[in-house]
Amino acid sequence: MLSRRHFLACSAAVPAWLGGARFVSAADNDEWGGFPVGVQTISLRKYPLPEAIRHVQALGVRFIEFSASAHLPSTARDEQILQARELSERAGLTISAQGVNRFSKDRAANQRVFEFAKKLGIRTITANPEPDAETLASLEKLVAQYDLRIAIHNHGPGSLYDRLESVVTAINGRDRRIGVCVDCGHFLASGEDPVKCLKTLKDRVYGVHLKDQAEIGKKSPNVVLGKGHLDLVALFKALRRIRFPADGALSLEYEGQPDNALEEIRASLTAAKEAIAKTA
Repeated sequence: MLSRRHFLACSAAVPAWLGGARFVSAADNDEWGGFPVGVQTISLRKYPLPEAIRHVQALGVRFIEFSASAHLPSTARDEQILQARELSERAGLTISAQGVNRFSKDRAANQRVFEFAKKLGIRTITANPEPDAETLASLEKLVAQYDLRIAIHNHGPGSLYDRLESVVTAINGRDRRIGVCVDCGHFLASGEDPVKCLKTLKDRVYGVHLKDQAEIGKKSPNVVLGKGHLDLVALFKALRRIRFPADGALSLEYEGQPDNALEEIRASLTAAKEAIAKTA
């Protein structure tokens, strides 16, 4: 277990390990093909944090992305952050990211999120920043100061980042640590092809939310991966092609049936594993 002193020491030392990221390679022969597949805990939003972590552990993945709305907001106290780290470590889970976090022109508020991320020990902050120049300039200074990455998360139709073009506009010309979290389901709902989005955004993709939709072009229920319009094999081939970082956040996010989603989550992870095997 992490002591509070050890927790604070680790938090202060986080930037030391950020520069050595390797990339997913077909040579990685574990059951996930080297991909850092995990679960976004919004999928388990009906469970308290300790139980959600136990469920993720039982699913056989090694990574977890915490939901800001359901389990661990950026306003969490040090004791809550310490608990999340301890429980994850005991479960053999690496915390890959946390989000989705709002950012605005308020630089002090923005910096508090980065301080939280440093304490949590994550490289990637999943984000929904205001698209104005002042907010993005604030983030540009903060990613350089903390050597952390922002992954702008696209949402569905009518949101700040609903189309590929809106994300490209936000990151174009910015510090390379300002990148994207490609939410496959939301892009499908906006009429976009997630595979094309990956190929366009390339090495600015620091996160992916694995999510499938029953329909294209409008918000529709989530379905088990591969049962909707997401081409899973093409997606993982694209992730290999763009050299998705092994310390990125590649998280299953299933938002259907919140009261009893475990069966669908397991089926989705099985589908992902089968698709990965076809890309080796």
